[in-house]
Parts: sequence; C-alpha cells; structure tokens
Amino acid sequence: MEATLNSLRFHRPNNYSKPQWDYLLGWTINGYANCLRNYGSINATKFDSLIRDCELKVQQNKIDTAFIDWYWDQLEKTTTNGQSYALRYRPTDTSTLQSIEFETFGLGVE
Repeated sequence: MEATLNSLRFHRPNNYSKPQWDYLLGWTINGYANCLRNYGSINATKFDSLIRDCELKVQQNKIDTAFIDWYWDQLEKTTTNGQSYALRYRPTDTSTLQSIEFETFGLGVE
C-alpha cells in the first residue's frame, strides 16, 4: 500500500501544481502512516479491500481529487481513528490548495 501511494508522485493530474500535489499526496501518505500503519485499529477485511481498490484505481490512472477524497473516506471507514484524523488533516479543501506555493513534504512529485 505504501509503495502504491508513493507511486502517485508520478501521477500528478494536470490541474495541480507540483506544490499542490505534494501537499495532497503528503497528507494522504501521512494518513496511511498514522491511521493504518501505526496507531489505528484496523478492520482487516476493509483494509484488504482498500488495498485492492487503491491499486486498481492507480493501474487505471484514475488519479484526481475524487481519488484523494475516496481514499480519505475509506480511511475513515477502515480505522477507529480515521474519522477524527480526517477532520483535522484531509487535504482537499479548495481554499487551502489555492494558497499552496511551496512543496510542503518534499516528495519530489513530477
């Protein structure tokens, strides 16, 4: 799952600048680390489904804001702390994205 999320550095949609995609992707990877890998209690069946669905969407190149929102929706459903984490850190707020000028996470997005 981590490799799939990291591969998104090379799938930046044309309507996002590099700093904006870095911001969206950086918080999404953090969400994975903080909710699915380290701290959250995971529903294993939902997690397996999330992995399959995520990999399929990446293979089909269905990467856009809807994908990021879908991922965060799944994070909320899959872990016990996902909902509270998403309330604080979901990165898809349009007004915030418009103000992003510099790469926040330094992911080296393309």
